Amino acid sequence: MLIRAVEILILRAVPDAKRVFSGERLLAIRKSRGLSRMALARLIPTIGPLTIQRYELEEHVPDTNRALELARALKCSVEDLSDAAR
Repeated sequence: MLIRAVEILILRAVPDAKRVFSGERLLAIRKSRGLSRMALARLIPTIGPLTIQRYELEEHVPDTNRALELARALKCSVEDLSDAAR
């Protein structure tokens, strides 16, 4: 719970989510875990494989809840899905 609270504070502290979220990082972490888009979508019932593709291509930016769901499913932090993790 504490980690989730910290991640929420990080996301709220930065007003421009598009600057923070990195589709490239999402793709790299997903592949490093050996997951297809479909497999990742199965872990997160509220997000489909097409949405994951749009996040990876940065056509869409996940809101706070979706970013937390992605991080949990990938067993990483929200910060790992950001440009700051580079």
